[in-house]
Amino acid sequence: MMQMAAARILASAVILVALGLSPALGYATTHVLLGLAAVAVLVLVAASAERTAHPTPSLPVKGRVPAGGDSTISPQAQDGTSPLTGEGGRGWALHAMLDRATFLFALAFGLIALSALITMRSPADLLPLLGFSALLFHAPLARLVGGIDLSRFAILGALVGLATALFYRYGLGMNRAAEGFWLTDPYRLAVTTLLCATLGLGTWFSRTSASAPLPLEGRGRGWGSIGDHRTSPSLDSSPQGGGSIWRWLSLIGLVAAIGVILLTGSRTALLGLPALLFVTALCFVRRPVLIGAVIAATAAVVAAILFVELPGTARTRLIDVALRIAEGGTVSDAAINIRLGLYRAGTELFTANPLAGLGWTSAMMEPVRALLTPEQLSWGQVVHLHNDVLQFAVSGGVLGLAAWALILAAPIVGYLRLPREDRSPQRLHALLVLVTGALVLGLPDTFLAAPMTLTIYVVLSAAIVGRPGSPPP
Repeated sequence: MMQMAAARILASAVILVALGLSPALGYATTHVLLGLAAVAVLVLVAASAERTAHPTPSLPVKGRVPAGGDSTISPQAQDGTSPLTGEGGRGWALHAMLDRATFLFALAFGLIALSALITMRSPADLLPLLGFSALLFHAPLARLVGGIDLSRFAILGALVGLATALFYRYGLGMNRAAEGFWLTDPYRLAVTTLLCATLGLGTWFSRTSASAPLPLEGRGRGWGSIGDHRTSPSLDSSPQGGGSIWRWLSLIGLVAAIGVILLTGSRTALLGLPALLFVTALCFVRRPVLIGAVIAATAAVVAAILFVELPGTARTRLIDVALRIAEGGTVSDAAINIRLGLYRAGTELFTANPLAGLGWTSAMMEPVRALLTPEQLSWGQVVHLHNDVLQFAVSGGVLGLAAWALILAAPIVGYLRLPREDRSPQRLHALLVLVTGALVLGLPDTFLAAPMTLTIYVVLSAAIVGRPGSPPP
């Protein structure tokens, strides 16, 4: 029972950090989440040992409690399944070996480690692997947070993100919120807030808004609590119901994300906004006329983005940049100019070192900087390639590209392995927001190649495709 209570508290803490607090914690999110994941392993090992030492036999009739029994206080599920360690005394380690998403994440880490070993010049060159270690914690995280409802944590995160951006902009007097700050940067603050806001929008399209259950109280029931009237018939989304507050807060969360984008001047998040809103609409809109309206609205938003000026070193509209590139001229916007130089340098270095790349240390950037122009180098210190695909390709070669593809595919494969009754619209929406966000936001910057956002990605994948208390199909 103590392990169960600890696991419930730990699960809530993991999701609270990954969604609710990550915009404020910034880079520290990685260390906090990896620490909680390590504790999760210890809790699951202890629960597995307790299960082995004191086995509880399966009840004769599934879903029925013996006479005089009280199912509300038993640490075992009514069918003899432990919510922590699996069915019939199977350990969570066995579940991990059979789980497809966990296997793909582990394989991706293996490919990254292999490329690091091939390019290693000293043992210190393996230290960057610690930033990818979150890939190895998917299994214990899935046992803890699998099936938990993310929407309210996400709405909280969007509001925290706005408060953080306002503090940086007006409290510390920064021209761009978080620019040059030691704890975070404008891109991390903007994209984490944007992910929170779009994940929270699932609440707006929900018929019910029951409070988010603890992740160990049932198999995947956290997702049924939103959009499934069978789970919580006593709560509804009417004005009299408490759930309506969260539905309106989900819209405020979207406004908060737009505000953070404007305060940080992150054009990467601005470009990702219509993509994630488009995914959200297609997940919940069913009428063909409305689908057409969504497509038209998305096109209008994209067109408007081309003419938006954001704060930064140069208030340049994206339409002017696109026309300048088409003409073959020099782009005056420093941020875009340096990206174009990095893309050319990265492509050249990948073709020269296609197998295992140049390694994952910061020394990898030295040959990249050698290919940049003095004007591009004057922009500031360049620490990565501002593109996930090129970052994996130059660092790990073909092995790195394969790892990048596996990381994107892992949550999708995990979702497809879920039983059909567990594939709710809210769960599908969360999956598509996560994967689409990682893909779109990782093209003009690093998302999966950065420890902070990669760790959040693994945690959210565990919550979306994990199924506590049951063996994989």
